[in-house]
Amino acid sequence: MNLSSIRVGGLAALGFAGLVMVVNVILGAAGMPQPGATPEDVREFFAAGGPGLTVSTALAPIAWILLPVFAAGVAAASRRRSLVQGDAWPLVGLGAAIMQNCLFGGVVATQVVLSAGGLSADVEWGIWQLHTALFSLNAVSLAIIMASLPLAGVRSGLIRPWHATLGFVSAGVMTVVSVTTPLHMDGGPLGMLGLA
Repeated sequence: MNLSSIRVGGLAALGFAGLVMVVNVILGAAGMPQPGATPEDVREFFAAGGPGLTVSTALAPIAWILLPVFAAGVAAASRRRSLVQGDAWPLVGLGAAIMQNCLFGGVVATQVVLSAGGLSADVEWGIWQLHTALFSLNAVSLAIIMASLPLAGVRSGLIRPWHATLGFVSAGVMTVVSVTTPLHMDGGPLGMLGLA
């Protein structure tokens, strides 16, 4: 990758962050159920559908394009130093970005299935539980991204140590969210820890 590709990676990072914020605002405003919601809440939300769910579903694939482009930009920016040190952290981050897309693809796919309707109450609840589990377990891929890319960045001089520390703390929080998934499938403060 050349310098222009690195800049594209930076723009992709900004686009990804912006899209994630927009999607979360749209779903929050639409009343997206949270872990601990009742089967009736889930059924009511997805039966209503609405433009918020449609728009958020349409934006998700764009975010999935932007995230690995960002991670590839980090890998490109730190490549010269990485080759000298044999540093694989940028590649770990790129792999985690792809992993995140796969897991979050499952989250969005369950939303699409739930909004399609025609499911029995038991099947609908099972799909919702799968949605909740995938959403929580997805935190591990974010933890890997938040640990490996800052490590690559600080080792190659792309970011300052305080910024890397912020990434490492965030990675620790996301790891806790992921490994405690069974404890917050029905709601609770541990599941909301990832928002920090």
